Amino acid sequence: MNTEIQKLNGPILARWLSKYYHMKAFRGGTEFIVETDTRSGIIRIYDADQYISMDIMELIIYEKKCDYPLYYLHFELRNMRNAIENIQDFRDYLYERSSQAPDEIPQLRVKNIAVCCSSGWTSTHFAGQLQKHLQQNQIPVKVSAGSYFGLEKLVQENDLILLAPQIAYLLPELEKKYGNKFGLIGTRDFATQNYSAVLHQLGDCKMSCSSLVG
Repeated sequence: MNTEIQKLNGPILARWLSKYYHMKAFRGGTEFIVETDTRSGIIRIYDADQYISMDIMELIIYEKKCDYPLYYLHFELRNMRNAIENIQDFRDYLYERSSQAPDEIPQLRVKNIAVCCSSGWTSTHFAGQLQKHLQQNQIPVKVSAGSYFGLEKLVQENDLILLAPQIAYLLPELEKKYGNKFGLIGTRDFATQNYSAVLHQLGDCKMSCSSLVG
């Protein structure tokens, strides 16, 4: 999609959200506040400027008794459908309790996994914490991270590429180009850093077959 057309996504979403939530402006963008009895949700849209080429959305949920976010996700507003799906998951988590992953640890057949996002920054943090979780559960899988701008190298060096929700919309295109080597991290699991749920997703993943690792 043309970049100039994509830049309309931020204003369109801001107008849509203003119909449902309290809106206030801040320097560089627009903020929306969503409240429940126990949680506070914040939706921020940062306008593109000389430093960022695309509007950015940030989704945050706090427990009112705690300053640490329960849920955090940010992404470029390049794809409207992806943005709306992320907002819906944000709302679902705000009003409901997140589901808990089963206690048992799945068996994984992949040896090398990469987490991929748009910039590589959030995927690096997520990959590091996922690696710790694997080590704590004595699962011998190596996790790396990177940006989709370096995807060729990630594909060459890993059995499985996990796409962060920020770039989930790229999955059909990537599967067409590279084949059956990709999985998606659920929006809620990524935003709440639910590494146990990701492990169970990998246990069921279409890529966790023995043919991958010989």
